[in-house]
Amino acid sequence: MANNPDIKITDNFLAKNELDNLLSVVERGSDDSDFGWYITNHNQKEDDPDLEPLMNKQFVHLFFHCGMGGWLSQHSPLVHPVMDRINPFCLLRIKMNLLLNHGKPIRGQFHTDLEREEISQTGIFYLDTTNGPTEFEDGSVCNSVMNRFVQFPSTLQHRSVSQTDTPQRRVINFNWIPL
Repeated sequence: MANNPDIKITDNFLAKNELDNLLSVVERGSDDSDFGWYITNHNQKEDDPDLEPLMNKQFVHLFFHCGMGGWLSQHSPLVHPVMDRINPFCLLRIKMNLLLNHGKPIRGQFHTDLEREEISQTGIFYLDTTNGPTEFEDGSVCNSVMNRFVQFPSTLQHRSVSQTDTPQRRVINFNWIPL
């Protein structure tokens, strides 16, 4: 678990009906549209000896990006219950990531999500319970537990580790400037 006092972990972050609503749309799409994903490279180092280019992929769904015009997804209302709890002064980005099971843990590189880290917070909301944790550069670890939210200063470098016990690992990353 996290042994850094700047890392705040909250279990049962959303009410059951809010979580169920979010999962129902992400997993099956809504009546009027499917939930869309885009494929990108996972954040592995190019000189990583374990890098397998065909496995260096993740799926993303971008809800919000301040530099790209704000709200970008018709499914943005799904993240409003999380925003109600974090109460941001200014949103920077909200992005869902989906990692597939490759049969072995694939570690991303340590990174920060966006610029302006010195005044912003990062939060990760876990949609699945898996053995693929979030690791922090200081050695802290946050396990992937459904309906868990971890919040930390955006200056704290972190990375994802892909899971081996479930078909997928889904998280929603929030970046914001607090009140």
